[in-house]
Amino acid sequence: PADWRAFGNGCAGSAGTPVLDAAPGSLPWLGDTFLLRVATVPTGQSALVAFGSRTHWGAVTLPLPLDPYGMPGCTLLAGGSILLFASGSGGTGSVAVAIPNQAGLLGATLDAQACVTDPGANAAGLVTTQGGTLTVGGR
Repeated sequence: PADWRAFGNGCAGSAGTPVLDAAPGSLPWLGDTFLLRVATVPTGQSALVAFGSRTHWGAVTLPLPLDPYGMPGCTLLAGGSILLFASGSGGTGSVAVAIPNQAGLLGATLDAQACVTDPGANAAGLVTTQGGTLTVGGR
């Protein structure tokens, strides 16, 4: 079956801790569009959703604490092999992921995490959501 499961923790910004989650009623089914939402985005700011592995990003082993990069308390939980801009307003952004109708994708997993711009949060001006794993299902 199709599934979305959160893992890890996000880090707090000026509007609270941002959250990456499946839109109500949306799951990653073969041949459908899976809608992810990024909530608690500060007014006028944006989010980028990274898709990849939760164990590595190229030669970098994950999870990776981001304290040395000006983001205290934040952790990189998913690599960014694919990056999608989460458009939106009013504190919430969304990104649509088209799941091809290819039987070979059944049961495939992909990890994701969002990075939110938040100039007042820390020296880097960025905060992160928790991670999540999508599992492609068939009906």
